[in-house]
Amino acid sequence: MDVGGTSVSVRTVQVSRWARTFHHKNLARSIGAIASLAGALSVLVGYVATHMAPHGIGRVKMALHLAKKPLIMQLAPYIAAFAVTAATVAGLLSFYSWYREGKEQRASAAAAAATTPVR
Repeated sequence: MDVGGTSVSVRTVQVSRWARTFHHKNLARSIGAIASLAGALSVLVGYVATHMAPHGIGRVKMALHLAKKPLIMQLAPYIAAFAVTAATVAGLLSFYSWYREGKEQRASAAAAAATTPVR
């Protein structure tokens, strides 16, 4: 390609199939939805677990490990940990998406300024 008397080679870059499938904007939205669903599920499980907790003498037995906790009380911390992890990943991915968009905007503004003739 000739541009102003100089030759410039144009190289095409092939984007892999995965880069198109997992675009940072789409992935940030998807993980945000998963994080909000996990948070809502965590709240629901926590609410149910508190109402299923033993009362009175049953609480004393459970504290002394003479009786087992209900299954939902055993699972509640793991569901909450998943919700927190998903929210952290969603936040990091949203930050990465914001950074990439800003970087692309700065690059396009610099390219536009470089191509604008000075009078």
